[in-house]
Amino acid sequence: MSLLKEAFERFAPDYLERYGQSMLPSHRRCLTDILSCQTAALDGSLHVCQSCGHEHYTFHSCGNRSCIKCHHLRTEKWLDKQQENILPTQHFHCIFTLPSELRLIVRSHQKEAYKILMTSAFDALQILANDPKHLGGKIGAIAVLHTWSRAMINHPHVHMMIPAGAYNKDYDTWIRGREKFLVPIDALKSIFRAIFMKRMRKALPKQIFPQVIWKKDWSIHINSFDSKIENLLNYLGRYVYRIAITENRVLAVSESTVTINNNGVALHLRGEEFIRRYLQHV
Repeated sequence: MSLLKEAFERFAPDYLERYGQSMLPSHRRCLTDILSCQTAALDGSLHVCQSCGHEHYTFHSCGNRSCIKCHHLRTEKWLDKQQENILPTQHFHCIFTLPSELRLIVRSHQKEAYKILMTSAFDALQILANDPKHLGGKIGAIAVLHTWSRAMINHPHVHMMIPAGAYNKDYDTWIRGREKFLVPIDALKSIFRAIFMKRMRKALPKQIFPQVIWKKDWSIHINSFDSKIENLLNYLGRYVYRIAITENRVLAVSESTVTINNNGVALHLRGEEFIRRYLQHV
C-alpha cells in the first residue's frame, strides 16, 4: 500500500465521522470516493484474455478528479488534446499570484474569484499585447489554475503558456514577438490589479477589501521558455487534474501524523490537519 493511500485510510474515516455533517458535499464525496476507489464497494469487471482464456477481475475506479488514483489518465488525455493547439513558435511561461491578504476572500468566494482571476490575468496581457510597441495583435494562451503551495496551504495563482507572437486582424498576419521579452512587467502588474479588483468589487459589492493590496507589489513572473515546448506543456498538465499532494512527497505516516516533503524540509502534520489541507483544494 502506498503511503498516500495509507494516510487517507488511516485518517479520512475519523475525519468524516467528526466533521461529516458540516462538510461541503464535494468534500464529503471526495473522501468517500477515495476510500472506496478500486475496492469491492464499487464492484468491478471481469476481463478475459481472448488468446489464453485467463480471467482477471478488477475493481472499478471512482472517477473523482480529486482522487489520489484517478487523475493520471485524465491528465494524459488533456495533454494529448492540447498538443493540437500548440503553435510552432517560442513560448513564455507566465505566473500570476494574488496577494496573501486576498486569499481568505477568494477562498470564501471560489466560484466568482477563480474565474475573475483567470480572465483578469489574460485580459491584462491582451491589453498590453494590443499595443504595436509590444506585439500589436491578439494573443493566445493555455491557462491553468493552481490553488496550493508545497505545504498544501491556500495559495491561488495562475500558470499561463503564451506564444511569442500575436495575430493582427487588420493585416491578417502573424506578428512574431521578441525572444526574451513579452510585455512590460510593471505595467502588467498595475493593469492586472486594476482589472481584478474592479471585477471583484462588482461581483462582491458588500465585501470589504483590505486597502494594503493597493500598496503591495503584486507578484507576476514571465520567463521565456527555451527548452522543448512539450516540457512546459507537461509541467502545466501536472496541475490540470493534479491533486494537492503526490505520492513521492509523502515521507511517512504514523499513528497520528503525516510527514511530507516541503521544499526539502520534512513537514509534520497531524492526520486531521493533513486531510483538512487536502480538502481545501477540492
